Amino acid sequence: MSLRSSKTSFTIACVLAASPGLAAAPNLPSTPAVAAPAPVTALREIGHVRAQTRFCQAVYDHAGLSTNTALINDSTISKTADDLTHADLDDNLMAKPRTIVDMQRSYEALMSRTRDAIDETKTLRKLADDAPTPEQKAALVAYADALGGALHRQQIAARDYREFGVYLEAHDPVAWQEHDREMMAANATQPVEFDPHDYVTPYLADLAKAEAVHLNDLHETVLDDEVRAGSSVDAAFGPCATATPDQKEDSPANAGEPSH
Repeated sequence: MSLRSSKTSFTIACVLAASPGLAAAPNLPSTPAVAAPAPVTALREIGHVRAQTRFCQAVYDHAGLSTNTALINDSTISKTADDLTHADLDDNLMAKPRTIVDMQRSYEALMSRTRDAIDETKTLRKLADDAPTPEQKAALVAYADALGGALHRQQIAARDYREFGVYLEAHDPVAWQEHDREMMAANATQPVEFDPHDYVTPYLADLAKAEAVHLNDLHETVLDDEVRAGSSVDAAFGPCATATPDQKEDSPANAGEPSH
């Protein structure tokens, strides 16, 4: 099934508000500070509208695909961070290979659909030249720019967790017995003022929690871009919601279209 619908009724979802900031977790002696995964940005629907002009139809086509991709990516990044937070990578023999495979598949799917979505934002930016008013043109460009930035940052986040998957693949789980032996050796050989955790091999699960925190930080920058896109929605798409068939001839995108 094609991602771009040919129907005349569309739903455009956009950002309503960013997720609240992450609360800092207390520092524990055995693990890095871990924050809860960021929830997916609150969203609202910007109406079900019937495209009455070719220009508006094209706007809905290109904006709809890129917007929906960004929303899917938000869910993917949040789920990946949540999975890393709860992965038992040291004690469960199946957890590590399963986590690596899941992250690789997630990365490949996200990168593939996001490349197409970025192309859609570029098309939307060019399409803005055909907007009937300067205000709508400026809003469409602002929406495309902000959404394109969000999609680019989502790719950065995906590359980041893929690199962590490569690290996991190259390192063995750490048994608690080995960890305790290293801790005792560090306590016996290092000065009193040192932190013994700096001298022992970290648990993979602790590294995964730290990666989840980092991933959530990256995701916050994505949500900032999506909020900026959301601020342009009314001016960018509102005129199409009220367009009438008579406006077909008024839009530069429809110049030369025969009257009916």
